Amino acid sequence: MLRRALARLTRHRVVRYLLAGGLSNLVSYVLFVAVFSFGLRHHAVPSYIVASLLAMPLSFFLNRLWVFGSRADLRSELRRFTVVYAVSIAAGVCLLVVLLRIVPGPVVVTQALATVALVTCVFLTHTLWTFARRGPRPGPSHR
Repeated sequence: MLRRALARLTRHRVVRYLLAGGLSNLVSYVLFVAVFSFGLRHHAVPSYIVASLLAMPLSFFLNRLWVFGSRADLRSELRRFTVVYAVSIAAGVCLLVVLLRIVPGPVVVTQALATVALVTCVFLTHTLWTFARRGPRPGPSHR
């Protein structure tokens, strides 16, 4: 029964995206905390960039294969994904810098807030561009 409910729930792309994104962001967040705490010794922006880059392959393959079920050209999708990912990292850095100045509290909480703020924009970009179906689409007479 649980398996059927989970299968029904994951039929929706948004749910799959949230689950895949949740896992990718969890991995990225754990990496951020590790790099921030032990590697780059309390440098938030470089820690964010390193963690994001390390989590990128997981995010790409989860999105490509499970969320969007794409079988299109790997190289072109990887290029588009990398562009979106780079822009989202840059936006995340900007957001992190702004939030660090206006939101009191630990850096690791601020970084989580920045990530949550970017989720919708990245999903829409992947849906409409990165993993969008290419080629001719059937017109009204082909339905």
